[in-house]
Amino acid sequence: MAGFVVAFVGENANGILEWWTAEILKEIERAGLRTRLIDFMKPSWPDELADVLNNEKLTFAFSFQGMGAHISDQGENIWQKINVPFFTYLGDNPYHCPRLHWNTVPKTYLLYSCQDFLDSYTKYIKGPGAALLHPCAFPQNPHALQTPWHKRKFETVYVKTGVDPAQFTARWDTYPRQFRAILRNAAEIALGGSPETIADLCAAQCAAEGFDWGQRTELFCTLASDLDHYVRAERATKMARFLMKVPARIYGSGWDFLDRSDSRASFHDNIPADKLPALYANTKILVNTMPSVRLGMHERVIAGFLSRSAVLSDTNPYADSTLSAYPSFLGVDIDGADFEDQAMARLSLPSDVEDRLETSYRKARADFSLEGFVAALLELLAVVGLEERAVWFRAT
Repeated sequence: MAGFVVAFVGENANGILEWWTAEILKEIERAGLRTRLIDFMKPSWPDELADVLNNEKLTFAFSFQGMGAHISDQGENIWQKINVPFFTYLGDNPYHCPRLHWNTVPKTYLLYSCQDFLDSYTKYIKGPGAALLHPCAFPQNPHALQTPWHKRKFETVYVKTGVDPAQFTARWDTYPRQFRAILRNAAEIALGGSPETIADLCAAQCAAEGFDWGQRTELFCTLASDLDHYVRAERATKMARFLMKVPARIYGSGWDFLDRSDSRASFHDNIPADKLPALYANTKILVNTMPSVRLGMHERVIAGFLSRSAVLSDTNPYADSTLSAYPSFLGVDIDGADFEDQAMARLSLPSDVEDRLETSYRKARADFSLEGFVAALLELLAVVGLEERAVWFRAT
C-alpha cells in the first residue's frame, strides 16, 4: 500500500501518547505507508505540517485525543479543505473535554476505546460527528522474555499519579445544595460497587434531585467529570494505602497527602513512558486501578500481560466477562468491605503461576496487537467511498 500518514501529539503525562503514537506509526509503516509525527509542543509544527501538505499525498491523518482534528486555515477546517480522512483514537470519557469530541467535518471519525465513552457520546454529548468502537491494543514489550519471572527484581509495582480525593469534596462544598446532593449520592452508589457507568449514575441523580440541564450539556459534563475524577482518586488511594502494608514500589507524583510514616512501600518519582516496558518486564506483579470505567479497562492491564507479569487490579463488569480467559489477571472488588483481604490473598500466587503468565502473554499478543489495531484503522479507509455516496443522502 502506497501513501502517507501524518500524526499529531501534544502535551501529555510522562510522554505516553508520544511514545504510543510512534509505535503505531511503526506498524503503519510495516503496512507500507510512510509517516510523519508532528509535535504541537514544538514551535516549528506549522512549518512541518506545511511541508507535509505541500509535498505529500496524504492517505489519512491520525491522533490520540482529537489532537489536530480542528486545525483550520482561514476559518476552514484543513482536513475538509483538502478532503483527507482524520481518525482520532479517544481514551477518555467525552464529558471531560467535550470540545475534543465535537466535530462536524466529513471523513472525521471518533474511535472510542471502550463502550462507556461511546455511550456517553451518544446519550449525553450527542455530538454531530460519526463515532464507533475501535479495538484495544498496546505495543509489544521487547523486554518481556529477557528476565525469567522468578528472577525479576521487583515484587509489586504500582505506577499511578496520586490525587487527594478531598480536593474534590472541598470544591463540592461550594456548590448549591442540589448539586452537592447529586455528586455525593452518585459517588456513594459508585463506590458501593454499582455496575452502572459514571455518566448514567450522574444522570440518574440529576433526575432524582429534580435537575434538568436542558441544552446546557456543559453543566452535566462538569458534574460527571468531577464525579469521575473523585471516584478514580478514591479507588487509587485505597489501592495505595493497601500497598503501603507490603513492600511494594509506587511510582508517580502526588502522593504527599498520604501519611507514609509506617509505609512498607517505597515511593518514587514519575517514570517516562519509554522506560515503563523495562520496568514492567522486571516486575512480578503489576498493580492497576481502573479509570472509572465499567465497560472497558485501562491499557496498563494489557501492558502487564504483554510484560508477562501478573496483574493485580480492581475489576468491573467488562473485566469479569472478558478477562476470565487471562489466568494471570488477579481481580479484586476494590469497593468491597473485604478488599484488603482479597488483595492480600491475590498476592500469594499459585504454584502454576508460570503457566498462567505464559497463557495470558500469548493471548494478549494475539488479542491486543498493534497489527490488529492498524488493520482496523486501514479498513476504515473504505469509509471514503461510503462518504462520497452519503453526500447524495443528505436531507439538507
